[in-house]
Amino acid sequence: MTTLRDRNTLLANNRSLSKEKSINELYNSTLQDENRLKELKENQITEIKVDEFQGMAALENLYLDNNLITNLVPNVFQDLTALKTLYLYSNLITNLVPNVFQDLPALTKLDLNTNQITEIKVDAFQGMAALEKLYLYGNRITNLVLNVFQDLTALKILYLDGNLITNLVPNVFQDLTALKTLLLSQNPLNCGNCEMSELKLFLQNQNLGTAGATCIGTSIKVVAFDFTNCTATETSTLYTTNSNVGSSSDTFPATETNTLNTTKSNVGSTSGEYSTIRRNVT
Repeated sequence: MTTLRDRNTLLANNRSLSKEKSINELYNSTLQDENRLKELKENQITEIKVDEFQGMAALENLYLDNNLITNLVPNVFQDLTALKTLYLYSNLITNLVPNVFQDLPALTKLDLNTNQITEIKVDAFQGMAALEKLYLYGNRITNLVLNVFQDLTALKILYLDGNLITNLVPNVFQDLTALKTLLLSQNPLNCGNCEMSELKLFLQNQNLGTAGATCIGTSIKVVAFDFTNCTATETSTLYTTNSNVGSSSDTFPATETNTLNTTKSNVGSTSGEYSTIRRNVT
């Protein structure tokens, strides 16, 4: 297992730094560079310990992207109270535990794109009242629990595209009162489930457009789908054939019994194709 401190010996790859130079020394030497610490990216780091960032209270931008980090423990960022941007994209993080970012009250941008996140605990974003941009594109998220975004009242941009989300519980986005951009494309959204009608209403009421949200196996956007014949069970799905995929109609023939055939669909694939894609975010 390679810790952040262990990778000090590899930092020379970026600025010909001495092998003896510590993380704190590295930090102090780069303070003049807009309070950014970029030398930790692309260093095969697998673990970050709780005390790694001691003495770095003024740090505003931290780049930990393109490493091999698998998990984040609570209090790991406790010394970074001034941090505004945190780049963790293209790692191997599998889940977000409660309170993992609670020590980052000034953070406005969190980039977790292209990890392997499958689960986000309810209080994972607790204390992040200043967060404006959250990027979760290209993970393996299958569902979002109610109140998972309850502390993100300032959030303006949320990327959830390229995941494995099939259903969304009603009101899961209810706390995102400042939201201006939501992306849900490339998710296998099950429009046969009545609960998905709540997403349609949310997108319309918040003027968020289509959010790229498309019913699985079709080209029909969730905001255009007719939920009149949906069912209350999560197992109910849509059936599409080559003749009606991409049809402009929002309903399906009653003879198809509203079941979905995804044999030829690659939506929600776990082949890892998303891990090779890096979305440009601002």
